[in-house]
Amino acid sequence: MDDIANVRKRPGMYAGSIPDGTALHNLVLGTVTFAMARTRSHPSFDTKVVLHNDSSVTVCFAGPEEWDEANLAALSDARRRAATSIADGIRHEPDAVDVEGGIWCDLCVVNALSDWMCDQVWSGELVQTQMFRDGAFEATIRTPLFPEVIFEGHSGLSTTFLPSDKIFPSITFDAGRLRASLSNICAQNVGARVGLVDGR
Repeated sequence: MDDIANVRKRPGMYAGSIPDGTALHNLVLGTVTFAMARTRSHPSFDTKVVLHNDSSVTVCFAGPEEWDEANLAALSDARRRAATSIADGIRHEPDAVDVEGGIWCDLCVVNALSDWMCDQVWSGELVQTQMFRDGAFEATIRTPLFPEVIFEGHSGLSTTFLPSDKIFPSITFDAGRLRASLSNICAQNVGARVGLVDGR
């Protein structure tokens, strides 16, 4: 059984309680944790969370550095593997375990528990977009960035996903609950910056 199937078989073990909404919100908090782990090597980068009207959510990590095409391709390839393998996620972002108060809910778990996931890596006009549907990798394509993820940054990563309503009894995020959790994580990690935008 592959990692996607394992997560779907026991989602609570990987993401937290399903009935009380913990697992749903941990999809966002876990993605933020992995983004924050990268700020150790990119301290000028910020993280932003955007809640959309269709119940999807974007977590974006962006900053002023320029990345070349080779780096973008390598990063995109690593994230594609991490989206379907927990072991690859650990290798790709080992520092995530050191984020104080962070949630270990990696890209593979987010992908497994979502109807679809769009992962983007960009620098300037260069954008690598990878689509996943029903847990499976679909394609690497060139598309424009989601407009919400462009904020004072020349390069970055963004993950947009729609949680599965077949797994979660509700896929409506509680902005207050997320804001409190994000504030708590930021308070425990000096210099961490996470913005929350409720676009609903």
